[in-house]
Amino acid sequence: MRLIYAQKSIVNFSVNNPFCRVSFGADFDLTLGEIQFEIEMDDSRNNTKDLVNRFEGMLKRDEVLFFDVEEFEQITDYYFHKGNNKSALEVIEMAIHQHPMSAIFPIKRAQYFTAYDKMEEAMKELDKAAALEPNSYDMLVARSHIFSKQGKHGRAVNLLKKALHAAEEPADVHALIAEQYQYMGKYEEALKHHRQVIKVFHDDEIALYNIALCFEMLNQYKKAVDFFKAYIDKYPYSEIAWYNLGIAYARMDELRNAANSFEYSILVDEHFIAAYFELGRVLERLGDFSEAARVYENSFEFDAPSGYSYYRLGNCYRNMKDHQKALRYFKRAIKEDPDLDEAYIELSMLYMDNGKLLEAIFYIKKAIELDAENPDYFIIASDVYKRGGLYLEAEECFKKVFELGYDEPEIFIEYADLLLDMTETKAALNLMKKGILKHPQSDLLRVVNAGFLYELENVEACRIELQKGFELNPKAEEIFFDAFPDYAEDQIIIDMIKNIKGGMV
Repeated sequence: MRLIYAQKSIVNFSVNNPFCRVSFGADFDLTLGEIQFEIEMDDSRNNTKDLVNRFEGMLKRDEVLFFDVEEFEQITDYYFHKGNNKSALEVIEMAIHQHPMSAIFPIKRAQYFTAYDKMEEAMKELDKAAALEPNSYDMLVARSHIFSKQGKHGRAVNLLKKALHAAEEPADVHALIAEQYQYMGKYEEALKHHRQVIKVFHDDEIALYNIALCFEMLNQYKKAVDFFKAYIDKYPYSEIAWYNLGIAYARMDELRNAANSFEYSILVDEHFIAAYFELGRVLERLGDFSEAARVYENSFEFDAPSGYSYYRLGNCYRNMKDHQKALRYFKRAIKEDPDLDEAYIELSMLYMDNGKLLEAIFYIKKAIELDAENPDYFIIASDVYKRGGLYLEAEECFKKVFELGYDEPEIFIEYADLLLDMTETKAALNLMKKGILKHPQSDLLRVVNAGFLYELENVEACRIELQKGFELNPKAEEIFFDAFPDYAEDQIIIDMIKNIKGGMV
């Protein structure tokens, strides 16, 4: 598990390392440390291959040769890595025969059983290992893994804390303990152990991401900003730290700071595609759609465009009112990713805005096929069908929205408005009553219901509802005229509102 740590401890990416050359591209010259590491890795691979050849030669000649514990481990790991589990288990059997007092081979067999969810067999093997070496680091970690898979994370933590004392590198165990605490939702505890990892392996990307995740789950974005700023002061060339700093700023709605952080992340590593996407999204939130589009397009130089990247580009051009480019990119999005329902939705709305209702219906149907549990899609579909005069289809969409559990005041209003268009007056008013019972504190429902009653020439009922609306919100007048702008100069309504407001003084 610590292979990545081994690599990073040899190659110290620090501005204080005289052997390190900082590069912002993917192709960079090897440093002396990296060359040394590659040599060591090649030697290790060659040594393992020689061992395997010697072992397989022994089997072919039907001989029995002696291998020490470390050699048997290398051969076993080689076969497991190749997926040749049968040969690996045969090696373990031979190793146990030659080294009956070594705990590592029952442990390796236990790890195999655990991987295939054979927990009972795995525990038996670990019991054998414990009898040989009660405080074995590998045995404690392997047993903790079984408890973790069984959902017994507390017991796993207890074993891992014991393993801390036996570990050559405690940071390895801190990473495992942090993982267990995250499974239990104890993110504060997890953070403590991730910090221990970072103290030893400062450029451990997994630990950095997990620290960001813990702050996210705790909604501690200010603490995340403080942590990553302090980290960047020490290690300014960490694209991961800049990236996570940007994420924290974005969560706090400090969008300009977020954009700057993502830009620095890209400066450190121009191939870091996730930073391009987050920068683009922040720029969209800032309303700078032209710059956001440029960022997305720049990312194509380093990574093949995905359906989602085309979708985001299309969204930028739609907001810039360039409907032709938006249409082009949304279509590229679904060609690249036929399951991208968001792109079908955008196409439907684009065609609807341009009066092409058949096309709009086609694409909204495709979106619903891909995500039939999304109430927003049915709300959009109802609007498309209503514009096309397909009232029954629109009504079915509203029924589906309610089935999905979405019953906000706006849905009652839009559904009732449809029913009025269908001349289903009684059904519309009954629906509004249901909405008011569901949301008795909704000034919006009261005020709009008053407007519906006035349209139906029920002036007294309108006055009663409008008065209740004003009781809930003294600014109900603004809501009424936003919903019914045609009544802004209606003298009956003007006098009614004046009398209601006068009676409230």
